[in-house]
Amino acid sequence: MNFLKTIIIIIVIFIPITVFSQKHDGICSEVNKIGIKIDKLSFTSYSDNSFIKERYENISQVKNETPEDLLKSQFSVKDNNWLSLNYNKNMVWPEDKFKKINDPNNYVQLLCKLDIQINNESYSLLKVNLITSSGNPISICITMKKEANKMADNGK
Repeated sequence: MNFLKTIIIIIVIFIPITVFSQKHDGICSEVNKIGIKIDKLSFTSYSDNSFIKERYENISQVKNETPEDLLKSQFSVKDNNWLSLNYNKNMVWPEDKFKKINDPNNYVQLLCKLDIQINNESYSLLKVNLITSSGNPISICITMKKEANKMADNGK
């Protein structure tokens, strides 16, 4: 529920502060007080039984066209080449991290998603629970950016 409160705060802050700027050289554009125009904003709440349990077998199956595709790819990653594809930059993890993430008992419960388009750049914030073999859910918020028609993880 804290994530939902955060989303509501974001909406309360960004949406109402959108104002029309004064005419300058005959141009009148819609901007907010921090100078960023929010082009699109959408919120998705997943049903209680929305899970990502299946994994890709190899990197050739990866498309990363949606945030959910990228998340599935993140939990299927087997090496640094695959990891670098997901982050759209060179990444290096030690081998034990791959073993930990590839535990067959791990899966992801999708909770909600916020899609934002700002200055023709698309971002997604995903709130998920990572379910591990211990059974205790670990709450995670993932930021993603769409680059060249593919989603990329914005984290480290």
